[in-house]
Amino acid sequence: MKSSIIKQAKNQAKIKVQISSEKLKQHFQIVFDKLATTVEIKGFRPGKAPQRMIVEQIGINRFSEEVLNLAVQDTVPAVLKEHSLRPATQPRLTISKWNFNPLNIDGLHELEYELDLDLIPEVKLGDYTKIRVTPNKKLNDFSVSDQEVGIVIEKLQAQSAKLLPLERDAKEGDWAEISFNGKVDKVVKEALTSQAHPVILGQRSLIPGFEENIIGMKKGDTKSFSLKLPNDFREKNLAGKNAEFEVELRDLKEIEKPALDKPFAAKFGHSSIKNLRHAIKKNVAEEKKQRARQALENEALDKALKLFKADIPDGLVSQEAHRRLHDMQANITRQGLQFDKYLASIKKTQEDLENELKPQAKQSIQVGLLLGEVAKREKFDLDDKEVTKKALDYLVEIATK
Repeated sequence: MKSSIIKQAKNQAKIKVQISSEKLKQHFQIVFDKLATTVEIKGFRPGKAPQRMIVEQIGINRFSEEVLNLAVQDTVPAVLKEHSLRPATQPRLTISKWNFNPLNIDGLHELEYELDLDLIPEVKLGDYTKIRVTPNKKLNDFSVSDQEVGIVIEKLQAQSAKLLPLERDAKEGDWAEISFNGKVDKVVKEALTSQAHPVILGQRSLIPGFEENIIGMKKGDTKSFSLKLPNDFREKNLAGKNAEFEVELRDLKEIEKPALDKPFAAKFGHSSIKNLRHAIKKNVAEEKKQRARQALENEALDKALKLFKADIPDGLVSQEAHRRLHDMQANITRQGLQFDKYLASIKKTQEDLENELKPQAKQSIQVGLLLGEVAKREKFDLDDKEVTKKALDYLVEIATK
């Protein structure tokens, strides 16, 4: 194998690789030994037929593809090691020459390919040991009030609540299913329209004033009213404008919450309401501690990033943004939604979302490189799976001394 760097710019490299005919013959033999026993040829035991017959039976194209894949897989790591290159993303491979005939294995074969690489950038980091962070006194209050526990209890009750049919007027606290459309300047706007929309009256999940107009309606009633859209409305072109709404109350149900008794506590793994409250109080306190810790970590990282400098390859940012988009898509699908319909509802394409994720992706990469540099300087075990967390813990520790 021969390899040479034919182009290298900042955080990028192009390498030309040539694989000898003799090496390709060795790869062929490995592939042949693997595939030969998978075919049956009349008159021969598996793998014992003449080589040409086995190749013809399996197929020239199959052998050629397998040998090519093996040659690339075998040589790319060696090439990177030879030139001491650390790719930041999956190398991009281009085959420039490929001549291989499995029916004439003693003939002349050749393989040439090029690798385009985004490289892990050089990191410059100032004296992070001088960073100082003061814990937020308010966040460091981990006490939990009875009211806070009560809010969690109410949420648990809501999860187990029953919906009972109603014939009376709607009032605050009821579950309602509504269909509505909203017009601005007499034109129906998609952002102000929904069908079979569930809402709990009084939770103020809709625009201010909307739910108050539903209170007093009966199932089957329709109503028209006007509201001024808030200045921070998600559709900026509609923010602050007057809208005319037409609403139908399609269904109305009373929310019957379960009693706070032993069976209710047992649903959450506790023998009594007292024990359930105690567990909730403990969990809420732990959540407060985690938020306080998160705040310290974020502040320490923000200050450390001001001392950090590295030219992040665009390919690395795109790869991280694409990964985040894939995670978002999987999460939306798990919720039972179709991703294409979700995109339509927010009037964006996958490309739009991916571009929006790039700033977050870049910062995430910067944080990873920063903590990796801290770990290296402090001589942490870089093979430790927890090395990034340990580096962050160390950064917070020295910042809060």
